[in-house]
Amino acid sequence: MSLTNFIKRPRIREAFGKYATKDRTPGAFKTCPLLVKDAQGPNGSAGTSFDYLARFHIARVMSKTEIRVHRRQWISEYVQERSYRYSTDEGIYDIGMNEEWHEYLTGAHFEANAYIQGKGNVKWLALLVQYMAHSDLLKRTMMGFDNRFDACGRVAIELIEMLELFDPIEVFQPKKHVYLNPEFVIADKVGGADAELIIDDRLIEIKTNNRLTLTKSTLLQLAGYVVLHDHAGIKMDDGVHHEPLSSVGIYFARHNKFVTIPLCDLFPDKGYQLFRDVFVDEIKIYEENSLKNQRLHGVGALEDL
Repeated sequence: MSLTNFIKRPRIREAFGKYATKDRTPGAFKTCPLLVKDAQGPNGSAGTSFDYLARFHIARVMSKTEIRVHRRQWISEYVQERSYRYSTDEGIYDIGMNEEWHEYLTGAHFEANAYIQGKGNVKWLALLVQYMAHSDLLKRTMMGFDNRFDACGRVAIELIEMLELFDPIEVFQPKKHVYLNPEFVIADKVGGADAELIIDDRLIEIKTNNRLTLTKSTLLQLAGYVVLHDHAGIKMDDGVHHEPLSSVGIYFARHNKFVTIPLCDLFPDKGYQLFRDVFVDEIKIYEENSLKNQRLHGVGALEDL
């Protein structure tokens, strides 16, 4: 279970359909040109790869300002740490994760830190982030990881083209705080949930879609993040933060366009509170069913109930 699966629960989907706005994509954005074409890399690898690269770039740019950047361990770092600490008999991430992959990830994390500090080689990093993105599969789905995966030069070029368009100061106009890779305090209550980015009071998703459209599934996921944030805040390396959110946003990297939606527009007529009530109630039901399942099958035998 994860938030992605949790929001598929019928009551949550019905509540979102009932209380959220039906007019999602602003008309002015529907005709925005595609500036960076899809290189058709392996398994859509550009998406998560650019998520990493964009956040490294944000940290690099913001370090030259008075904006405070709050960071948390990257998913690929978590995967590498877990893979390294456990033996083949005990490890949960030992599926195909060989020593060569540890070297890939070590090099990737070194290069990422160098880039954040204003050094490094972005062309080399555009290749290495693809290994970081592929390793994410071990944490998020436990399926699809292949130690034969190799970084794609076409994708690297594509990533750099999107990065060259991206000016985080101009796009996001941050004022005080940037939170990179925040994990929600109550993430375990939905089987895991971490967002890409929060800037001040906006929760932001980065997309590499070819079409600039605000889909129901994307907005539902963002709304779920907001509920989790409202409940207990986010965990970062420097502690828990719980400043209120007022809007959600999506940056479309291939179009270099940023769409912001205030929560009062996403949920008209106080619809957010009604949606939140249903979401929280479903969390309670999930927890109760999980406890029953543990009693029946033993600790750790959790299923997507």
